[in-house]
Amino acid sequence: MHKRALKIICAVIFIPVLPVQGVVEINFPSLSSTHLSGAREYATIYESYAKAFGKYYAPALGFSSHLTAPTGKDQLSAFPSLLLGTGLGTSFANVKAIKAESNEAVTSSAVPSVLPSLGLSFNLGVGITKKWAAYLSLFPSVEFAMPASISGTNASFTYSNVKARTTYLLVESSFLKPGVSLGGYMNWTRGRFKLRYDNISSVNYTYDFNGTPASSNLTYDLESDFSWSIFGTGAEIRAWYDLMFFSPYIGYGLGLQTGRFDSIVNLNGNLDVTITPTTESSTGFIRITDSARAPGVLQRFLFGFEFSFFLIKFGAEAQFETTTGMAGVSAGFSLVF
Repeated sequence: MHKRALKIICAVIFIPVLPVQGVVEINFPSLSSTHLSGAREYATIYESYAKAFGKYYAPALGFSSHLTAPTGKDQLSAFPSLLLGTGLGTSFANVKAIKAESNEAVTSSAVPSVLPSLGLSFNLGVGITKKWAAYLSLFPSVEFAMPASISGTNASFTYSNVKARTTYLLVESSFLKPGVSLGGYMNWTRGRFKLRYDNISSVNYTYDFNGTPASSNLTYDLESDFSWSIFGTGAEIRAWYDLMFFSPYIGYGLGLQTGRFDSIVNLNGNLDVTITPTTESSTGFIRITDSARAPGVLQRFLFGFEFSFFLIKFGAEAQFETTTGMAGVSAGFSLVF
């Protein structure tokens, strides 16, 4: 029976590789071809910003989709049973690394002090038999406005998530031995994070144009639009001890995921470019589009506990992802019938 369960859970998975591409569009119609070099300098500056978000923010979002339902033993050995609950978790995006890998000429306010990388869900668990349990976590697409005290500007965060997990009981818990389960899951998360900063005045940016001193000054509105869609599948093994109302547990998860993180950065404003001895000015825009793949492999270590009292169950969990070095925490509350 164990071998059959293993075959059901650990199916062979093929995950396609999505293309990654970057596009820069520059439109300042009143600038000559030589003075457009000033616009290209700003495009290079903000390309680093778009790529840094893809490198460090995308992994946090894929990881957070697993931080929604802290549970050690699902509804195993509880047949028949029904669980209804909610969960909340977060991973910690590396804001310092995003700032460090963005060009120093990027306005300092373009990266908020805190980046939303939440996991939210409504949870449904069912004890199918004494050996099998199923768990569904989902959250519909909802847009949240971020307070200016966190983002420093007008910002919104849109999020949706679905994760389905089936678990098989390998070893039943007793006083002298832990319970052990093996599970398989599929998950899908998508969302969008938008930022807008108005009327940014840059310092006079100097550069060299074919050996001639040059400078550019852009007064602009900055709009950043980050979106993602990530699908994953994998297996998890968990072990727990039943200590009256308290059940500590540990676990390990190995999964594959595919998806992409898209960055669109718009700079709209007035650009003054000086290439000694002439100066030209124009109103226009720079549009940068960049894409990054989500990390292909997730390897997670789980540590948590459940507290059960009559119909009430509370769980808390910490996870560490070794591929990216990220950490996250979650908590959940449920009613069990």
